[in-house]
Amino acid sequence: MGIRPANLELHIDQLILHDVDSLQRRRIAAAIEQALTQMFAEQGVPRDLSAEAVTIDSSTIHIHTGASADVIGAQVAQSIYSQIGGNQPPAGQAGRNTK
Repeated sequence: MGIRPANLELHIDQLILHDVDSLQRRRIAAAIEQALTQMFAEQGVPRDLSAEAVTIDSSTIHIHTGASADVIGAQVAQSIYSQIGGNQPPAGQAGRNTK
């Protein structure tokens, strides 16, 4: 279980989404923000997280064709949280996909 801070600010400097229109990009970004907010609120900040910049390995994110912005956002958020040292999210929060 992570530390529960009173306030946390996470800045994503760059999110590259190839072949995604601007409206869908905004929806995905909002879904990432919502999912990360929920993960940090429920599970806390990973103890190993430092204030240093973290680069996320995008090869760990597998998006299914036709997935909604919410599903893509949840998958990206799960990858971010896991790679910065977080636990797995509660059941039903990641791995959901639509076909």
